[in-house]
Amino acid sequence: MDSPTLERKQLTFPTAQQAFQTSSNSFLLQARKEFGIQPFRMMTDYGDAVILPTEFAGEIRNHPKLSFTGFEWHDIPLRPAMLDVVARMSSRVFVGEELCRDEHWLRITKEYTVNLFLAFTEITAWPPRLRRFVAPWIPRCRALRQQYEAAAQVLAPVLQARRAGQSELEEGKARREKKQQHYNDALEWAGQVATRRGAADYDVNKFQLTLSVAAIHTSTDLLVQTLIDLAQHPAFVPRLRAEIAAVLRKHGWTKLALYHMKLLDSCIKESQRLKPIGVGESDTDYSHEALMRRIVEEDFRLSNGLLLKKGNRIHIDTQRMRDPAIYPDPDEWDGARFAKLRAQPAPGRWESASLLVSTSVDHLGFGHGEHACPGRFFAANEVKVALCHLLMKYDLALVPGTDVRPVASGWATTCSVSVRMAMRRRPREHVELDIDDLAAGGGGGGGGGDADADLAT
Repeated sequence: MDSPTLERKQLTFPTAQQAFQTSSNSFLLQARKEFGIQPFRMMTDYGDAVILPTEFAGEIRNHPKLSFTGFEWHDIPLRPAMLDVVARMSSRVFVGEELCRDEHWLRITKEYTVNLFLAFTEITAWPPRLRRFVAPWIPRCRALRQQYEAAAQVLAPVLQARRAGQSELEEGKARREKKQQHYNDALEWAGQVATRRGAADYDVNKFQLTLSVAAIHTSTDLLVQTLIDLAQHPAFVPRLRAEIAAVLRKHGWTKLALYHMKLLDSCIKESQRLKPIGVGESDTDYSHEALMRRIVEEDFRLSNGLLLKKGNRIHIDTQRMRDPAIYPDPDEWDGARFAKLRAQPAPGRWESASLLVSTSVDHLGFGHGEHACPGRFFAANEVKVALCHLLMKYDLALVPGTDVRPVASGWATTCSVSVRMAMRRRPREHVELDIDDLAAGGGGGGGGGDADADLAT
């Protein structure tokens, strides 16, 4: 027997997927009115699905010909999947709840960075004097302008609604009607700072796209590399899960909790040590990379007498990040390396330098000095939160035969988009702590022991 289908104006799959994500309840109500208690088909965010009445639950619950996909291994392209995760997480902080799940906005933020660097490559192939004239004819440059306009169209109604709400608040209407809304995101923060500085008409579209360029792909790369390293060293996973559970039981979802995840912090920093987003000398050797790019603005001499002239471009070789005098077995990934250094008696050389967000001449993953990455604190916490969810909820394994070697392109050394990882949801009885319940205020347990127990050995 064929099931009737809930028609929705012949929507294409991406459009139907987005419509289901925002209006699933209304679609189900419509279907129940049309079909009553008989089975029916409808397009969901995962594709076409058959919806059965409740009385079939007992019949299908343990049927041998049916699978419960939640606990099966799924082969996923790792970098694209994590790019989606990071784009949503970043957008929640940058533009708030209104847009952090908006597929159109997320697509813009993910693709703008790619187009920007490709456009840079194409425009710099021309002599500097001609670039302003040829730019309008270069496809990637045109794509950037189109994405800028698209971003403006997405942001405009959100900004308009917020301004209208602020006007009502100032008039006292919102307070009386209990509609007062507080926004805690970069869209609001930047507006407040711009107003204080007398620049209330700043380019909000350019600001948001700049944030996406700085944050999304770089954090994705660090997250992906850490997952690859953990999949290659699975003995660390149960130790990390124990640390995450213990810390969250004690501190909840707080910045303090993320600070006390010392082994997790160490694993991420170790992955960054072995593969920073720098430049490798070849497709197989990433032991010599260059970071801390600078342009000389005035002639000056280094301590060894070398004259650096105005206009020179300089870089720092990162060979110290693999120096055996600093890091024993420097070419081996040791997830506990920085946790052990952090545990050394204070005061000491590594007391603060062992932290993921700390910079030093021995670890230039985030640069060093006045121009070190200003977003590293956000990136570190974002990657930690993502890893907490992934490690606590899923088992992870590299797909056999997948090539995990990074890819060098110009100054960038990034994880390959071809890396594939197998993932499956962990059975509830195996999960040390329900972190979703904890985030929702469910508590998640009591003291849980000493969160700072020695998990680094």
